[in-house]
Amino acid sequence: MSSNLLPTLNSGAVRAMSVLWETDRGAVTSTQEMWRQGCLHSTVKAN
Repeated sequence: MSSNLLPTLNSGAVRAMSVLWETDRGAVTSTQEMWRQGCLHSTVKAN
């Protein structure tokens, strides 16, 4: 029973991890983008 269950759990965990990874990467990218735009705006204001 457990031998049948384990691959299912593993693939589910891997899928969940990859989804989390993609979501996290997307969030980091958008945060960097917002931060960069904010820096550009503040630099323009300073000048």
